[in-house]
Amino acid sequence: VKDCGNVKFTPPWRKGRSAIKIKEFLRGQKIPLHRRDEATILCLSDDSSKHVLAVYLEAVGDDGADKWIVNADFCPQDGLSVTNVVLRKTSLS
Repeated sequence: VKDCGNVKFTPPWRKGRSAIKIKEFLRGQKIPLHRRDEATILCLSDDSSKHVLAVYLEAVGDDGADKWIVNADFCPQDGLSVTNVVLRKTSLS
């Protein structure tokens, strides 16, 4: 997060509303201040812009489970309950 500046994110429960800064989102999720700069985010970027696809939250909630929060723009359609993010290392040979 530290290197992403003021990148904004729209959590699923804010769909249709304005995006919020990543640090504001983390504060709302009760992530301690000292851990906010260390949060993992998955971004898609090109030369002119950067888009946050998902934010990884470590040990949050009542169950203390780690979880990914997916940007509302990339959430599954109604009736589908899961978004899978698959990262693969590829060879460009």
